[in-house]
Amino acid sequence: MHKILKALPTVSIFILVAAGVAHAQQGAGIVSGIRGDATVRHERGAQTQHLKFKDDVFWQDTLNTGADAQLRLLIQQKSVVTMKELTQLQLREDVIAADQAKKKSVVDLASGAVRVVVDKDTLKSSDYEVRTNMAVAAIRGSDLYGTADKDKTEFCAGPGSSVTAVHQNPAVGQRELNNLQCASIYPDRIDVRTISLNDYRLLSEIGPRGSQNGDHGGKAEGKITPPPGNNPPPGGGPNNPYNNNGGCLLCKQNNKGLGPPG
Repeated sequence: MHKILKALPTVSIFILVAAGVAHAQQGAGIVSGIRGDATVRHERGAQTQHLKFKDDVFWQDTLNTGADAQLRLLIQQKSVVTMKELTQLQLREDVIAADQAKKKSVVDLASGAVRVVVDKDTLKSSDYEVRTNMAVAAIRGSDLYGTADKDKTEFCAGPGSSVTAVHQNPAVGQRELNNLQCASIYPDRIDVRTISLNDYRLLSEIGPRGSQNGDHGGKAEGKITPPPGNNPPPGGGPNNPYNNNGGCLLCKQNNKGLGPPG
């Protein structure tokens, strides 16, 4: 009996490690659109691999886009992550508290630019953050554009959206961003400004108009918040606040944009 009790801690550690490995191996999502060269390095893989349309991606993956390349990921049918060219990020899922089932999806943005659109219903039961070396953006609902380099981070809340930008230095503090507000974040301060809907469209635009994703029916891609006001621009609507195809995540009029080849 004594030997069995001594063995229990080892067994418990093994179970925890195995559970962690199993979690990392669970697919986080798929490549729902790609143009140009994009690569992935899995947590336990020594080499990078070139990504293709409909490839699986996993938690702890590190992804890179090359020059003039763009990559769209559908994460757990609940969020859409779009990487612009020369961007590097890692996907993570963290447990918020050991006694809670609630989890936090994290995009660790090392460099470049990314747009994250999260299904609003998902935000009721989980948190979603974009992190850089200088600050964290907590997405409240539900469209965020962010950039990161060595000396500056920028977060912008999309139309009808809200974001909390938190500086890594507590003395600098945090700012609330709502409906087309942007925060330019420096080592010693946060500057906030308001931009136009067209400015946001240009910032977050991912490429030529046309098909921008595969036929995967992602829930988040149908829930872009329309622009403020009662008169959206011509061609806009609940799924397309940016007029015609610009910025729309469900535009499939032809096959010339970010999407499957053919």
